[in-house]
Amino acid sequence: MLVNIAACMRGKNFQYMHSIVAKHLSWFNKSFKFTSPFSLEKLKNYEFFVSVVDEFMGYFGLQKVSYRELDKYLWGLAKIGV
Repeated sequence: MLVNIAACMRGKNFQYMHSIVAKHLSWFNKSFKFTSPFSLEKLKNYEFFVSVVDEFMGYFGLQKVSYRELDKYLWGLAKIGV
């Protein structure tokens, strides 16, 4: 299942996000509590998803990281089985 999200955010093209990325955001939130608890289903809402990604980036000091780089990182975690 895809969380089909593609848009221009902060002038940068945001890549399509798959459910594996959403699952990693959920795992990080359960582990570090960077935002209020949320369901994977709720991440399908574009505005909510953007707010979670922004809070994730703020919590971990990733404001200088592009959305594309974050997307690649989260996919990389899936590839190595994290």
